[in-house]
Amino acid sequence: MYYLIDNRDLRDPALNLALEEYAVRHLDMTHEYALLYVNSPCIIIGRHQNAFEEINYPYILKNNFPVYRRISGGGTVYHDPGNLNFSFITRYDKKKFNNYAYFNRTIMEALHALHIPAELNQRNDIVIAGKKVSGNAQFTSLDRMVSHGTLLFKAGLATLRETLKPPAYRVTSRSIKSVRSAVTNISGYLAAESDISTFKEAIAQNIFGQQIRVENYSFSPAEWEQIQQLAETKYRQWDWNFGESPLFQLEIRRQRGEKVTLLSLKVKHGKIEKLDFQGKDFTEIQIQLLQEKLTGARFTPGEVRSRLDKIHGGIDMEVFLELLFAP
Repeated sequence: MYYLIDNRDLRDPALNLALEEYAVRHLDMTHEYALLYVNSPCIIIGRHQNAFEEINYPYILKNNFPVYRRISGGGTVYHDPGNLNFSFITRYDKKKFNNYAYFNRTIMEALHALHIPAELNQRNDIVIAGKKVSGNAQFTSLDRMVSHGTLLFKAGLATLRETLKPPAYRVTSRSIKSVRSAVTNISGYLAAESDISTFKEAIAQNIFGQQIRVENYSFSPAEWEQIQQLAETKYRQWDWNFGESPLFQLEIRRQRGEKVTLLSLKVKHGKIEKLDFQGKDFTEIQIQLLQEKLTGARFTPGEVRSRLDKIHGGIDMEVFLELLFAP
């Protein structure tokens, strides 16, 4: 029997990620739990992915678009108020691990009850007419596990495509790569107009349809305090969301009029470890100065600007920032 976790209808991605991690690590596993929630707009990357490779980094920077890293593997997903997220938290069972069909059975039944022609493809994605509407991932911790996924109900697909557009620069790393797929919204296949709340209720009814009553699990004030602390110390931290990216090489080619500049960066834990130039934008002395001052800097416009504010040498900061971070 599933207990439905009450997340207080929070749409804060950091809190919902922390809540999910707390649940899978600490809840009493004599029960099974389901969690349904909606997030404000954000990007969530897999545990072993390179954030700088998976997202349209210049667009993210320009629009101050939030990016978070989850504890499970898998690929990068887009969340917004038109996207419903589901999680199943249970005891670990080797028969359930990587068995997405087991956990998605009730999701598929709910979609079919709404006369939506959904299918589970070989990549464990839920698709409609070959287009992806749900991605899934799992995480295990000792004797417990979570299997979770997304449901694109009425998401902003234009923003999804823009935020997840492959970067223009070349990245070389050993990170887990997302598989780019055509996507669609579930709402377009419904016979009548519906909203995310009604859709959430339909999914919940199918999950708990065989139970006499729905049992809710509400966190205690002490548990909420731990969840909020985890959100603050982990999921709101750049060092987790970006800094956990694997070591990678980044190559950028910029052409400004007849000037062509090639930049090569080695980035470790999201920080510049090595910087090389080819081009005539800067003198050899300026390049040496940039290499010296930027070694160890986070690969962000703010930190690069902060480091350059402290040096002299005729370096045009705006030109350099454009070379690094322009679309």
